[in-house]
Amino acid sequence: MPQRTALQRGIPLLLAITFLAAPRPTSATVFVAMSDADLTRASDVILTGTVTEIRSVATKGGRSIRTFVTLDVDQVLKGRLKRRTVTIREPGGEVGPIRQQIYGTPQYAIGEDVLVFLQRHKDGTLGTTNLGLGKYRISGRSVGIAERTLEAQVIGSPERDVRSLKAMTAEIRRHVMAAPVEFVDLVEVPPEALDDSLPHSVVSAYSFLGPGRWNEADSGQTISYLVDEAGEPAIGLAESIGAVRDAMAAWSNVPTARISLDVGGTTPARAMACDGLSQIVFNDPVADVPDPSGCSGILALGGFCANSSRKTTVNGVDFIAITEANITFNNGFSSCSFWNKSNITEILTHEIGHTIGLGHSSESSGEKNPVLSDATMYFRAHFDGRGAGLLQDDIDGVSFIYPGVGPEDGDGDGILEDGDGDGVPSNNLCTGGNTVNCDDNCPNESNPHQDDTDGDGHGDLCDNCPTISNPDQVTPAGCKTLYVKNFTVIRGKSANSDGLRLRGTFELPEGETIDPGSGLVTLLLVDRDGNLLREEVATAAVTAKKRRVRYRYLNESRSLRIHVNSRNGSDYKVLVSGKSLSLADADTAPVIAAVLMDSQTFGTKLTRCASLKRGRRFVCVP
Repeated sequence: MPQRTALQRGIPLLLAITFLAAPRPTSATVFVAMSDADLTRASDVILTGTVTEIRSVATKGGRSIRTFVTLDVDQVLKGRLKRRTVTIREPGGEVGPIRQQIYGTPQYAIGEDVLVFLQRHKDGTLGTTNLGLGKYRISGRSVGIAERTLEAQVIGSPERDVRSLKAMTAEIRRHVMAAPVEFVDLVEVPPEALDDSLPHSVVSAYSFLGPGRWNEADSGQTISYLVDEAGEPAIGLAESIGAVRDAMAAWSNVPTARISLDVGGTTPARAMACDGLSQIVFNDPVADVPDPSGCSGILALGGFCANSSRKTTVNGVDFIAITEANITFNNGFSSCSFWNKSNITEILTHEIGHTIGLGHSSESSGEKNPVLSDATMYFRAHFDGRGAGLLQDDIDGVSFIYPGVGPEDGDGDGILEDGDGDGVPSNNLCTGGNTVNCDDNCPNESNPHQDDTDGDGHGDLCDNCPTISNPDQVTPAGCKTLYVKNFTVIRGKSANSDGLRLRGTFELPEGETIDPGSGLVTLLLVDRDGNLLREEVATAAVTAKKRRVRYRYLNESRSLRIHVNSRNGSDYKVLVSGKSLSLADADTAPVIAAVLMDSQTFGTKLTRCASLKRGRRFVCVP
């Protein structure tokens, strides 16, 4: 009987899991154990209570998802609260089909009794101290048991901690008494948790189900991650990029797997968000990760964004589509004895493995099978000098998710198949002048018209920059993200009543400039089938004076207006409004919007379009 891969072992557990069950989702966060004394010192509030509500909310124009957990407080062991209920904020969540999954976050369920260590965020809200390290589930009310089970690898401690609640609370009180308590101002109910105008969902449990994979690998596309331009301080930028390349090469060079990873360049560090950028950030310059205590705490925080409405079946398993990956290394470990290039590379290899969909080879601290315990995807780091080395179980896992023969021709018989159902064959059998059996330029997205505005071989619907030719899908310098606040498309009963309104912003990296007054501005819309729905060219008509940049552009029929406004020359606000645009023939709302200005493209992919008023009005967010 063939050996089961790491993914095969994990999938039945993942699909069967409920929040209170013992099996756990895979993890991409690395912890160093913290003592009760360290947790107590690092926390502003410690309490016991019961979970009464869990609400995931999309903020920042849908780019970030946060989950708010409301607790009915029983007793406060440290700190001071004005209310008997408190709402804490955790990173990640799922709203509609968009999931921001950050492994290592504590998992909560309605009705669960908990002991939690809470840390104040910079905005005054509270979150679990060092993510999963600060949350215990209380069970057995007659005897009182506190249990913590981490969905992550832990260095220096078992992943499961079970103790008497009475003894643990007594120890916490001793640590509180040993040091003066500094009371701080707290936001006990974050305003976003109450704002019904923000996209949100109310759930019974904050946990993630279902495996993910990069569908782009099936068409041979290279999946690129950007690397923090500052690098890891302990080894420098060049060595940091080298460590990332080594880790990516380990996964890309497995001969029985079909996935290609590479460094797509460097980038200023950004917060973890679903912003269309896969990035690896060092030294946590944007405070995504709770600070360590000495050489203990969180080493790295990792996760991915995914679209749960897009699924692919490979080897009998349904995968949701990963759309971007994010890994952030913590600060403060540079002086620790284990912080060297080899161990940093091992962490990168493990974390990248998670961002391409691999689970742990085993999560048993007493694993007796050396094939599992020696694997790089074992739940504990080895720090044995292996660096980017993979072992057989790692190879089996990536080969299972990304088989050498793509799922569109899974049996290898050479018969043309159509994985996305758009009528265009998608298993790469085009040769020479063959124009009948042509490759699908978006094999995982239905686009029967195959529109490819920039002619780079990637259809507009799946091109990461549909207006600038980039066949290798490395984001070109002239392609920037348009952060959409709201986008409404109105399809009227006649062309004269069609209209749209888009409000958003774009930012230029430090040192870059743009002249909004030069040349033309183009609005490009692509619908869900890959059709070029609308392309409008407008010219500047009115400009502002002095330092403030303000331009208004009009198309020839004056039915489209594009306003560009900037106070400092780097942060721009964009407002697009129009009517009589003949959008009525479109079967679906636009899913790609791009604004072309001064030889640069500012675009976004609108993956969530809610239909209102019987399909005549669509409200879309990224």
